[in-house]
Amino acid sequence: MHESQICQWLLRQVFNNNDFIYFNKKLTFVKASEEKIKKWNADYFYKKLSLVRGDYFLGYKIKTLVRFPDESLNVKRELKKPKIIKKLAIFASYNEKCVIEDYIVYYLKGLCQVVDGIVFVMDNPVLPGEIDKIQKYVIYVQCECHHEYDFGSYKRGWLYLKQTDFFNDIEELILCNDSCYGPFFPLEKVFGEMYARKGDIDFWGIHRNSEIGDHIQSFFYVFRKSVLASPVFDGFLLAVREEIDVLDVVLNYEAGFTSVLEKAGFLWDTYVDYSIINASVEKLVDDVCPLIKVKDVKEIYGKSGRKIRKFRSLMNRVNPELMKIVEKKKNICRYQ
Repeated sequence: MHESQICQWLLRQVFNNNDFIYFNKKLTFVKASEEKIKKWNADYFYKKLSLVRGDYFLGYKIKTLVRFPDESLNVKRELKKPKIIKKLAIFASYNEKCVIEDYIVYYLKGLCQVVDGIVFVMDNPVLPGEIDKIQKYVIYVQCECHHEYDFGSYKRGWLYLKQTDFFNDIEELILCNDSCYGPFFPLEKVFGEMYARKGDIDFWGIHRNSEIGDHIQSFFYVFRKSVLASPVFDGFLLAVREEIDVLDVVLNYEAGFTSVLEKAGFLWDTYVDYSIINASVEKLVDDVCPLIKVKDVKEIYGKSGRKIRKFRSLMNRVNPELMKIVEKKKNICRYQ
């Protein structure tokens, strides 16, 4: 059985609430309809499913509690109010060193080409001076630990917007996060195509995933006024809570968000009809997809020098400015 099929099978078992038995670092899971019992190392599944922030995976503790730098500070600050309030974004971020990395600054700069303002929310405190890096791009920052992952940051950004005097003027809202490098291509291209598509779409994203129901991948959503005014949308975000297992975040929030809105009668679509996970860089470039997952780039730089040079050559032709930032990221460039 192919590795991807095994991972999909495991996800289906979780989704179907089948029984799991685990002990030490060996995970044993039993599918009720089969007599087979398979044993796999929990670290193997954790790596394959890319569950990088969670403390637990099906009861197996993966990470210890992060200790942030002593000099880091909780921040809630309004920076500016844009003259026009029609299109806004909530950007979710996390950094255990409490810094705002250069690739995020670049992302925010590109995002400003399609929005009137950005609400920036981090699931951690921040070091003094870090907010200065992004103050010309964002209207509000909130940096404090809440343990609710990206959807917890989306919720906090939404709560801030609800209490502003311009809330009712918002016609479009983007929810996006720091799990991707980009934009390698201008976001205007994506928005232009999605606006031009026929049909009355209420919300959309860039990529979709069909492994746990057909849903928009949560690193980039766009919601129009029809959704923003709905109590279903509001209720979903306000119900976000801390989850013990990061897989519950995927099931309840990423997969669940699209499903809940679809059941409420809202129509959705994606820019491309495939998942960004493990998509080849060549495919993403051919389809003018603006984002590449950070973890996928790290995997490329962990491979042979030939594959790194191929990636570097391609992406330098696409966006040399962003590639300089990517390669400056600490410990990423192992081969010259």
